[in-house]
Amino acid sequence: MNPQFFVEFSAIIVLVAVVNYWLLFPTLVMAIIFYFLRHVYTNTARSIKRVEASTRSPIFSHANASFQGLSTIRAFGVEKILADEFDKHQDLNTSAWYLFLATTRAFAQWLEMVCVLYIAVVTLSFLLVEDCKFGL
Repeated sequence: MNPQFFVEFSAIIVLVAVVNYWLLFPTLVMAIIFYFLRHVYTNTARSIKRVEASTRSPIFSHANASFQGLSTIRAFGVEKILADEFDKHQDLNTSAWYLFLATTRAFAQWLEMVCVLYIAVVTLSFLLVEDCKFGL
């Protein structure tokens, strides 16, 4: 991992502790949720990328075989059949790729929802807690 990430993460934790040490609890809960979501996403994305890679291989082999046998394909007039077969391979691969994109977007959406919930908790804590360290 990037060392800059750990410095930024440590600075955020220190800042939260200085402002209001009670906010360390929601910060810890958010970190646990982030870790869980990352774990689920990583395993899912790895599996989906494996499926996408396995559906990409038939496209290349079909294209290669078509290019090598182009004169035979044209001689027998089966261009339409091979084009339909290629489209089926391409549709399968595109489906797997779209699934990867949708999974990535869903992961981002869940992270955003957790962040919004955390920001709401922090904001409400400043509004509801009257004891402020800075005398404001």
